[in-house]
Amino acid sequence: MNLKKRDLEKVQQALTSAYKTREKIEVGDAWENRVMVRIMGLGPLTSRLGFTALFERYVWRFAPAVALTLLVLTGVLYQQIDFFSDCEMARAFLGTRFDDSLFQILGAS
Repeated sequence: MNLKKRDLEKVQQALTSAYKTREKIEVGDAWENRVMVRIMGLGPLTSRLGFTALFERYVWRFAPAVALTLLVLTGVLYQQIDFFSDCEMARAFLGTRFDDSLFQILGAS
């Protein structure tokens, strides 16, 4: 909050005068009740949501569902793809010379 020096001096003067006259002013119990009723009647404050608040509010709600979906899809793909045969094919392909395997793939003798 940016206050000009003159405004700051006005606020300080008002606060010091209120502090000096605090014993002279009598406040009853009704004042406190009225203030509390007024505060409760105001309701919640509205604020602009920044990026982090939106991220926390919406994205983190979906994080467990996304993690579960990825886990299920990983399990399904693991069952569908045979990793060991791919490794054996790669080992056989790399175990022979490149020229021979290329001719075998093309069907030449």
